[in-house]
Amino acid sequence: PPRSTPKPSSAASDVYKRQIRNNLMMALANSYLAQGFAEQAASYYGTVIGLPEKGRHYPLALFSLGKAFELLGEIQKRDVVWRELEVNFSEHPLTFQAQLSQKKTMKEQISEGLSGNLELTEKSEEASVLEN
Repeated sequence: PPRSTPKPSSAASDVYKRQIRNNLMMALANSYLAQGFAEQAASYYGTVIGLPEKGRHYPLALFSLGKAFELLGEIQKRDVVWRELEVNFSEHPLTFQAQLSQKKTMKEQISEGLSGNLELTEKSEEASVLEN
């Protein structure tokens, strides 16, 4: 009689299905983010993050969700998500990348400093005109 191949156990089959599902959701999310559809990407990343099993995609999903929030102008939400990345994966390369992204560039700091000084100068000139 012909030999039949053994069927995988139900538990192994379930694990395989979850891995395929997670891979597909990450692929969709990454595609949406790459095309600039941050809201759709955030939805898929959020789904991956919300899964009970925190698999290999979890750090990338956290980092990428933060990038999606950044594109949407939701800086506080980005910081919350990246804080979770930092707490749970302190030595992960994406944690370091997130930390670097959060720091203002030297150019931004100089620009803000100059505009702040300009405002102070204008206010002090207004005060001296009012006094005279």
